[in-house]
Amino acid sequence: MSAERRFATLVERLPAIVYEAEPGPEGAWLYVSGFVETLLGYTPEEWRSDPTLWLRCVHEDDRDVALAADERLNAGERIAVEYRMHARDGSVVWVRDESARVLDEQGRLLVEGLLSDITERKASEDRLQHLADHDGLTDLLNRRRFVEELELEIAATQRGMRTSTVLVLDVDGFKFVNDSLGHQAGDELIRAVARTLAERLRGSDAIARQGGDEFACLLRGSSAEEAETVAAELLATLRARQFQVGDETVRVTASAGVAALEGAETPTAAGVLAAADMAMYEAKHAGRDRAVRFTADLRTQLERGRSWVARLNEALEGDGFELLAQPVMALRSREIALHELLLRVRDEHGELCGPEAFMPVAERFDLIEAIDRWVLRRALAIQREGGEALSLSVNLSGRSIGPGVVELLERELMAGGVDPGRLIVEVTETAAIADIHRAYTFAEALGRLGFQVALDDFGAGLGAFSSLRQLPIDYLKIDGEFVGGLARNPVDREIVKAIVLLARSVGRHTIAEFVPDAETLELLAELGVDLAQGFHIGHPRPVGDLLG
Repeated sequence: MSAERRFATLVERLPAIVYEAEPGPEGAWLYVSGFVETLLGYTPEEWRSDPTLWLRCVHEDDRDVALAADERLNAGERIAVEYRMHARDGSVVWVRDESARVLDEQGRLLVEGLLSDITERKASEDRLQHLADHDGLTDLLNRRRFVEELELEIAATQRGMRTSTVLVLDVDGFKFVNDSLGHQAGDELIRAVARTLAERLRGSDAIARQGGDEFACLLRGSSAEEAETVAAELLATLRARQFQVGDETVRVTASAGVAALEGAETPTAAGVLAAADMAMYEAKHAGRDRAVRFTADLRTQLERGRSWVARLNEALEGDGFELLAQPVMALRSREIALHELLLRVRDEHGELCGPEAFMPVAERFDLIEAIDRWVLRRALAIQREGGEALSLSVNLSGRSIGPGVVELLERELMAGGVDPGRLIVEVTETAAIADIHRAYTFAEALGRLGFQVALDDFGAGLGAFSSLRQLPIDYLKIDGEFVGGLARNPVDREIVKAIVLLARSVGRHTIAEFVPDAETLELLAELGVDLAQGFHIGHPRPVGDLLG
């Protein structure tokens, strides 16, 4: 076999279309290898007989790309371009077109090229890109891809093309479902909520899972008022649905925050998301199952919050918090039995601020657990320095009720110098009710270590009575709402009396807080309250005074 024949045979066996054609998008095809029939369903003869067939087969969305490449080729460039083509059976294939101009033996200018099938490679790239852009659990956009979409939309609104809005939605009480039914059930619930959002929103909207149980939606072309309406409809849909999670039927609500792109002070994706997130947390704080729009007032709060975040981080890193000690009196002996440690930090003006100024920010920006650990470590250090006679109590947020604090206290006990029986750890009634099993496990673990546990603000929700016997606690701290007006309000006296009787029936001690005067103190003693604190008994003072 001649070399020319062997070469022709080799070309015909190549899994690609080898071609030779005249220049121009409708130039005559002088040679097309047989693979054109395998790839596109046309015979070489059909391809050569119709100079317009190539352009008709190029996918309509890619014709500009193909024609631009052809112009570069005619200008003398070697090209390598990828585009889609329609096969005869209607299927779409991706091809890579590599070609260059050459002179034949007669000096004619021709084009020689190779059309390779890259459909599988493109499908693989698309799968990888999809994985990179989407959340693995819900198949919604992930946070990174959503931010990219949001940045493009912000640019469009800046050019005045349209108004758009971001909606951030968080499932209420998701942690309870996750902890009580298991992580698999929690995942099923997240997927069900994601499907609900995808069903209810438009195809033009971008939906993402931000992480955990939080979702973000970009409502393109929607005003803030329209977005509030959409949010209300979404919340109503979630509220009305029963979600099948494993063997359980679960009902959930959600809280939503709305922020308009054009109203953002700093038109960045991070700024808009922070604004919507702030509004969502306001919805949580206002009672959940509602939507809140980001406003100028919330912007002021956000700026103040950022300032507090920086100050709190500095306090954590530089030991910059301050502790005050407030005396707690034993009403039977009228002696000071212990001191409650109260956390303070200084603001930008150097003024000492109470927890009402910074704790909401600490909770919102996930600093609360670090602060609680700081307080616990400092309380134990004070006990070591003050000796066995010093008894203290400290408050913990609901977020810190868990194994992390238990492990910290175990380590501190192993370090020595601490009498656990002289430290009372206070948790709020509302935190305990929110997850009674978690609160029980936590209180039981602290009890095993020898620490005492108090249920703070007892009676605030009047919801812990039925669960009280389950909790291995030592003290009930009566909510100050019932103490401050005790001398004037007979209803408050009956409530305090009932709390004392209940506590005694299950072997618990009682502490009354916010005692304002001598008359109230005497009434508390008559009602059988064990301990009391308040300005009448003693104002908070620097903790150093206890050690002096």
